[in-house]
Amino acid sequence: MELDNLKIVDTATSNMIPICPASLRNWIIGTLIGLMLAIGNILIPYLINNTFMSAQEVVHYLGLTVLGEIHFTK
Repeated sequence: MELDNLKIVDTATSNMIPICPASLRNWIIGTLIGLMLAIGNILIPYLINNTFMSAQEVVHYLGLTVLGEIHFTK
């Protein structure tokens, strides 16, 4: 690397106002994004669930009679 053809283009100047991160703004933005992600993780599976949860839903939405029901026990 040749250093004999270097020249100063512009001199550096310092800011009179110190620059620091906006920690309160970053905290608020991070909190809002976290809340939106948490609410999305709760609501999206609930909203895309397209299964019947009870026999009453089958009767109400489809107008069919229920012949039998299998209960799930854990």
